[in-house]
Amino acid sequence: MSAGSRRRSVGVALGAGAVVALGMACGGAQRSAPVASAQSTGTDSLTSMSPDRRAAHSRIDAFDADIATEMSQLGLARPPATALGGPPCVAASTCTAQTMSVGTEPPEADPACTPGKSEVCRDTCTFSDSICSNAGKICAIAGDLGALDGYANDKCATGKSSCAAASERCCRCV
Repeated sequence: MSAGSRRRSVGVALGAGAVVALGMACGGAQRSAPVASAQSTGTDSLTSMSPDRRAAHSRIDAFDADIATEMSQLGLARPPATALGGPPCVAASTCTAQTMSVGTEPPEADPACTPGKSEVCRDTCTFSDSICSNAGKICAIAGDLGALDGYANDKCATGKSSCAAASERCCRCV
């Protein structure tokens, strides 16, 4: 086997290992289908909910998976939804895409946020921006779904907590 061929084999093996490790870090086989919480409307379950709600939950799951990956890349554990006081939506009048997305602004939007200029800090803040952006998208979908979608509200609250933790990491980077 030539040296170039051996390097390619090692590279492929390392790449495959990284994919497996990333899958395990993100919950891999432990991931389960969304379950409607006690706040869900009526008898909604994943199989009985409307196609539009099911599609919205799928979009939420995709953004949430991105947040989990980025939090892992920052070396941060996902904080619980209760880190910010629980689900952000308890009354239909407060459940709009705009109001639900409050608290998902990127860290650089805060004038008090002054991360260092190093490449590590730039990368940390890039991940933080993406986490907050994805949390905002989740919360906007949750706002569109309304007050009684406990699953969407919980994902919004968890996304906001992740955004806050990632923003703190960015702003304290030196």
